[in-house]
Amino acid sequence: MPDFLVSLETLSCATCGVLFAVPVDRLRRLRENGEDFFCSSGHVNVFRPSELEKVKKQLEEMTRFRDNSRERMEYWQREAARLVYRCIVAGCDEHRSTKHAMRKHLATVHGIKEHMRALPADAGPSN
Repeated sequence: MPDFLVSLETLSCATCGVLFAVPVDRLRRLRENGEDFFCSSGHVNVFRPSELEKVKKQLEEMTRFRDNSRERMEYWQREAARLVYRCIVAGCDEHRSTKHAMRKHLATVHGIKEHMRALPADAGPSN
């Protein structure tokens, strides 16, 4: 008969207080997944995320949002610069005036209304 060793950790039921043992690897998975488990009397128990875990998750989500926002801003900067360049190359007279007029032209003619603050400072003439 093969010999094997299982490490157990004891818990007490949140409802009735009875002590019961759970294998350590199963306990780790229960804490990570938040799945329900039962005491030896049949009561449902569950590990809820701690406040620290909630804050860490929220921080990760905010970081992803920030990174996505940065990528969108960089995209619109490149797109605005590309359109300005195309208009200048095509001989668009509007871009020979002030930056304000350039922004107005890009918004009305080319449909770029958002992210105009992202227009590079050297994208056109500085009259």
